[in-house]
Amino acid sequence: YDEPNSYTKHYPSEKALLIAFIDLIHSLDPDIILGFEAQTQSLGYIVERSSVVLGHNICKKISRAIHKELQNEHLHFRDEWGRMKQSGIHIRGRIVLNVWRALRHEVKLNIYTFENVAFHVLGRRFPFLSHQTRTKWYKWQEDDANTHQQRATVILYYKKRTKANLELLYHLDFINRVAQLAQVFGIEFFSVISRGSQFKVESMFIRLAKPRNYIVMSPSREQVRQQNAIECLPLVMEPSSKLYSNPVIVLDFQSLYPSIIIAYNLCFSTCMGKVEQSRTKKLGTLSNYTIPSDMLLNEKQLDDVFISPNKVMFVKDSIRPGVLPRMLREILDTRVMIKKAMQSLK
Repeated sequence: YDEPNSYTKHYPSEKALLIAFIDLIHSLDPDIILGFEAQTQSLGYIVERSSVVLGHNICKKISRAIHKELQNEHLHFRDEWGRMKQSGIHIRGRIVLNVWRALRHEVKLNIYTFENVAFHVLGRRFPFLSHQTRTKWYKWQEDDANTHQQRATVILYYKKRTKANLELLYHLDFINRVAQLAQVFGIEFFSVISRGSQFKVESMFIRLAKPRNYIVMSPSREQVRQQNAIECLPLVMEPSSKLYSNPVIVLDFQSLYPSIIIAYNLCFSTCMGKVEQSRTKKLGTLSNYTIPSDMLLNEKQLDDVFISPNKVMFVKDSIRPGVLPRMLREILDTRVMIKKAMQSLK
């Protein structure tokens, strides 16, 4: 209604409308389906209505994967954890984005309503019409001369909000940044949003370990529980808050822990085990692991290893370069390179 090529399609029944929606998804074949509140409104509402009107799960019809296993798949659209943490709707072969959930990590606001987010991000005001008002305006009333104008207002209202969802993501460059992070980490698009930092770090580690012919273990939960307990924890001492009359020297380390790992070649691939004989004889999840006694008797070999304060031995970089130090070195070098590039730009 606000553009020359704008048009609407009308269908005789809700069933015909939902079938046309399925055909539209297949004709456009989008990679990403998004809504400001994808679970309780927009797509989530369509999914729930399709289960009533069509009698089946519409997610199976609009997915890219057609498999017999999907016939027995049941989705819980009112899943509270899914509603709070992600979209809660999963369509195989497509990404479903909850825009308001994604923007919670991008902008810090007190209220994450559409109108408030659009004002702070896009700098534009959007009116709020209640469900009752929209329904009243859209219903056909023969005695009302403004019926066509009111219907046009409701359709234009939805069109502007739908377009603004795309503008929010484009304005923050959300899609491009997530796609680039997925390439850096070596994981799929949605995992960048839904998975934690450990999953991302392990993905980078695995990609560097493979060219060196290392296989990363995948221990079971039982093996993880049977590991030895942590022997020591680092102590961080807070400075005393008072007036210091003598000169104070402040020492700050740039990337302290990564620098230590790089300097001493600390890595899973360079760890030789404990020098002292322990009662459990374990190295991580490996059981009955001991260091050969002849390695501890050769002084020349001792020059090629580093023994940590808790009596764990690592080979030095000259013997076997570690995968973890290499990964950290590449990350730090890239960080320094980006900072230098930012200084040269206006």
